[in-house]
Amino acid sequence: MSDDGLDLEMIPEFLQESREHLDRMEQDLLVLERDPTASAPIHSIFRAIHTIKGTAGFLGLARLQRLAHNGEHLLSRLRDGRVTLTAVTTSLLLELCDLTRAALTHIEEHHAESTADHDGLIHRLAAAAEPAPAPAPAPVAGPDAAVAAPRTVAVAASAPSEPAPPPAPGPAAVTAPAGDAAPPSPPAPVAKTATSPDRGPGHAGGHAADASVRVDTTLLDDLVDLAGELVLARSRLGQFARSWADPVHVATWQRLCAISTRLQEQVMKTRMQPIGTGWSKLPRTVRDLAGACGKQVRIELEGQDTELDRGLIEAIRDPLTHVLRNAVDHGIEPPATRVAAGKAAEGVITLRALHDSGNVVIEIRDDGGGVRADRVRAKAIERGLIDEVGAAAMTTAELQQLVFLPGFSTAEAVTAVSGRGVGMDVVRSNIEKIGGVVALTSREGAGTDIRITIPLTLAILPALVVEAGAQRYAIPQAALRELVKIGGDRPLERVHDALVFRLRERLIPVVELAPALGGPAASAPGLLLIVESDGVLFGLAVDGYHNTEEIVVKPLDRHARTLGSYGGATILGDGKVALILDVRALARANRIAARTGSVAPAAAALAGLVPEAEAGAGPESLILIRQGDGGRYAVPLASIERIADVAAEQIDRSGGGEVVLLGGEVVPLVRLGDLLHVGSVAGDGPIKLLVCAGAHRVGVVVDAVEDVVQECASVAGGPDGRTPAILCGDRVIDVLDPRVLLAARAGQEAWS
Repeated sequence: MSDDGLDLEMIPEFLQESREHLDRMEQDLLVLERDPTASAPIHSIFRAIHTIKGTAGFLGLARLQRLAHNGEHLLSRLRDGRVTLTAVTTSLLLELCDLTRAALTHIEEHHAESTADHDGLIHRLAAAAEPAPAPAPAPVAGPDAAVAAPRTVAVAASAPSEPAPPPAPGPAAVTAPAGDAAPPSPPAPVAKTATSPDRGPGHAGGHAADASVRVDTTLLDDLVDLAGELVLARSRLGQFARSWADPVHVATWQRLCAISTRLQEQVMKTRMQPIGTGWSKLPRTVRDLAGACGKQVRIELEGQDTELDRGLIEAIRDPLTHVLRNAVDHGIEPPATRVAAGKAAEGVITLRALHDSGNVVIEIRDDGGGVRADRVRAKAIERGLIDEVGAAAMTTAELQQLVFLPGFSTAEAVTAVSGRGVGMDVVRSNIEKIGGVVALTSREGAGTDIRITIPLTLAILPALVVEAGAQRYAIPQAALRELVKIGGDRPLERVHDALVFRLRERLIPVVELAPALGGPAASAPGLLLIVESDGVLFGLAVDGYHNTEEIVVKPLDRHARTLGSYGGATILGDGKVALILDVRALARANRIAARTGSVAPAAAALAGLVPEAEAGAGPESLILIRQGDGGRYAVPLASIERIADVAAEQIDRSGGGEVVLLGGEVVPLVRLGDLLHVGSVAGDGPIKLLVCAGAHRVGVVVDAVEDVVQECASVAGGPDGRTPAILCGDRVIDVLDPRVLLAARAGQEAWS
């Protein structure tokens, strides 16, 4: 017992169950607000507050009991249809949840009831429980009389599942102790028979309650750690089991492996929870934010039963909140703007979870205005994050990725909701800390999609142990696609100082693992690991591989975390330590990405890799051209207004340069051979011009136009204006940006 007479043994369980009831109340209140005729939510809410009131009275928590009683009185009136549900009533009941939760926190921290004044809320609850007075008859009933009345819907009346507390007849009854106003039901022991908010009273104490027990999460974490140590011990023992000849020993070893695997699977399941447990507060968050921003927003949840590691559910809570804040504040337009654009006044945010290839994918989609590329470009230049030359060379999809830059915000002013430029940067950094990836796709005027991909669990992972530079490394099998033996008739090739490998008539970029990690280069790597990072395939050249193991991930020391290419460390079966490779970090460090999905080289500091398929615009169309003695290049089709044929005699000179008259406009000309210092090969027929789009048209003279193709992945990112080794089928070409080349001609550096 505490000094205030509280039963300290029962208080922790009461606090936990009451918080669960409050979480359920908030969810049901938001459901009821959307559909006031639904009967199930109002009964669930009533049972929850009734349970809190009864148990609070049993434990001697008089102030909390009085607060809950007045909320119960209002809910009984709503349930019986005596008062109608409005947005104001919903906000009042949500405030009741907040105040009750604060009272529970005070009890937990101080082992005594809070002395905070609840009278203000109690009076408002009592006022809301009284039916609104009938309106006085108007002298003239005009056609618009009904419009002036507030739009409310009565909650459907139904038979009460429990006796309702008697209504308080006046202010004196409101301020009286709850015990005088309505005696609570005799409470049963809290942990045994308290009715859960989503069950009927008849289910209390049933078999479903007996089938589960509450276990401290610390105990579960210890079990997972012990399961991990068992995996390590099994792997260590396996080193010796290979030499055993006695069939009895071998059979015992196999049985041990089967049991330990089964135990590991079951223990890992104890950490798995429906992802919806971490989403319970999001509808309330969206509702409050929408009210603060003066918008109408609805959130729809899908895939709430998708299971995820409990630790990861906690880790993604803040990133999801940041994404939703941005969606409400920046994405969804004000009602008047939406109506003017032909949309519904109410915006919709869809939050969806699903399993995909051993990962959990979370999609956040809104039907707002999307990310405006022109506004992002202007803000990025204004803040000095990129220069004008780099911004001009960036595609719409690349510009949209700038929202992930630290300190970036399109908000005009700092508010309580946003404007400080920490939201999306925090989202990306927090998701990457747990081995996930964030991709953004936006359609201006139609909305934004954000896709978060995270692993199911970080505790135990299957991995391949490889060797490079006399060191062993573990690479998660989730990133591994295949193994290829190299050498002989399957060599590595070098293009533009970058290694590539021909895999089934397709060239893929290659990274030598040992040099990439600061070690000596192998004279002849013998194995190529084909891995995938954010939708892009590339190869890791290693000396060889040892075996596959289930590894227990150990965090790195804070000094080693700055190395960037490692996701942790593990102890192998032979007792030695191996570093775990972070495939995504290796791809970023070696500038391997799908060009349309990565940020332009001028803004490589933000370097968030996004899958090409998720970049929004899909593969970019390229014009293949020939220039000089056999040189082939590609130019983005989007940067070209038209391709024109002109005769040599049509070209004149003016102001020290060549010009041509096209469509009544004098267009200056530049020769690509002079810009690239590769010369030209004169041919028969008309001269080919690429007329560049922009504020001022410029014609680029080329030797020949060969084809229009779809872009493939790049081997490596180059300086502004050129990206070496773009792979189209089995052809390796340079991609040129005419706008940056022309900037170089005007005296600005395009590349070094």
